[in-house]
Amino acid sequence: LGSDDDAYYQEQLLEYAQEDEARLVPVKAYFPCTSINLKSLQSQNSFNVIPPTSRATNYVVLRYYDVKGDPEGFKTGVIDESHCHYMVVFQYGSIVLFNVSDHEADGYLKIVERHASGLLPEMRKDGKLILNIRKEYLSDLIQYTS
Repeated sequence: LGSDDDAYYQEQLLEYAQEDEARLVPVKAYFPCTSINLKSLQSQNSFNVIPPTSRATNYVVLRYYDVKGDPEGFKTGVIDESHCHYMVVFQYGSIVLFNVSDHEADGYLKIVERHASGLLPEMRKDGKLILNIRKEYLSDLIQYTS
């Protein structure tokens, strides 16, 4: 291979890697407390609650839209799912964040903290269990948990 071919090959590999990375959704799990009042969480965040499709009452699914990441989509009302952040909050104190970066996670955890009791002295984070889910499966997963 000549140097031009090698450069083209490297460029293609980088492009494929970036495309694949763009289709992944980070998933993080936290265990900050022993109990969360889901009713008060729902009432204070009603705009963000995704209505459940089952009768399960031990968790709440919340969706937040990243207006800064897509201001035009917010204005037009056309939501781009890649700019949505999801939080599944369980009554027993567990929180799972979908499509939330590390530097944004604390803000989402603080939303729940106001409704938490039995705060643990040190929040457990399943940091070693950070998963990446393909974006095309995220809506199925959220629908399955609701």
